[in-house]
Amino acid sequence: MMAYNYFAGLFHSSGNNGTGLNTIYNNLGDYNTIKRGTYKKLLTAYYDKSAKTDTSKKTGKDTTKIETDTQKYATTQKYADKLGKAAEKLVDRKNADVFQEGKEDELVSATKEFVSSYNSLLENAAASKATRVSDLANRMESNTRAYSKSLEKIGIKIEDDNTLTVDSEKLKSADRAQVKKILGSSSSFVGDTMRLSAQIGAAATTAEKRSSMYDSAGAYSSNRLNSYFDSLF
Repeated sequence: MMAYNYFAGLFHSSGNNGTGLNTIYNNLGDYNTIKRGTYKKLLTAYYDKSAKTDTSKKTGKDTTKIETDTQKYATTQKYADKLGKAAEKLVDRKNADVFQEGKEDELVSATKEFVSSYNSLLENAAASKATRVSDLANRMESNTRAYSKSLEKIGIKIEDDNTLTVDSEKLKSADRAQVKKILGSSSSFVGDTMRLSAQIGAAATTAEKRSSMYDSAGAYSSNRLNSYFDSLF
């Protein structure tokens, strides 16, 4: 390749020596810039930035997805724990007085808290991507339907969307022995539901730990995998 003739550029212009001098200065400036490695640094910085942007676009979606699933499992655990505590207020012997005459308002309050917690857990767990969690939610729903007639007699109704509602007045006027049989013992509807909620919470905990074994790129992380197995023993 023929080298650039700076002198030709100097004298080529007719009567305008400034143009030739500017050409020399411009080319010498480009030469010095290349020699110092400035071009290379600029290009490297540009492509590094582009690569990082592309990587973040690729992994960002997966990371968000994993975090969302993990959050959902954590929420399931929270609802399961809340339902368990609400159930204890009805089946725990320390709270047996809520089934006595004159304690109607306390009974309605405890029952409504239980029903609200039940509805929240059922809605969340039934939509879970973890098969074990959704299966247990279906089992809890089926168990509730098995008690449907008894529940309706004391003012608790199963709606079309499988949630529960409480008729406060009907619950207050229901036979206390019947109410306690359905809501106030470990072998009652509430006792069965409490055990199922505990199983749902445990299943959600397992699902959360499994999902956390993935790194930000959606691949298994050996360190997180080891931590998961350690937590099992």
